Amino acid sequence: MVSRILSVIGGLAVGLTMVQFIPQVIKAYKSRQLQSLSVATFLLVVITATTWIVYGVLRKDLVVITANALVLGSAVAILIRIITVRNGSKIVH
Repeated sequence: MVSRILSVIGGLAVGLTMVQFIPQVIKAYKSRQLQSLSVATFLLVVITATTWIVYGVLRKDLVVITANALVLGSAVAILIRIITVRNGSKIVH
């Protein structure tokens, strides 16, 4: 019973980790109002997700790798959008 509960909690945590930045990515690409977003925060997310991916590879843990790969992709997408908007680049939507 405890093992089943732990599996459910772990699955929920992985699912939430995988989708946590998707709303922010969508908003970042629909809006040019990104002044309040912190580049430093998203750089830390990139570093953290990369570290987790390395850990997952070393442990051969596909769940850790997959969840953090999506987080990494989302954080990089947001960083690109922040930098291009702040630099005045025109991006085709």
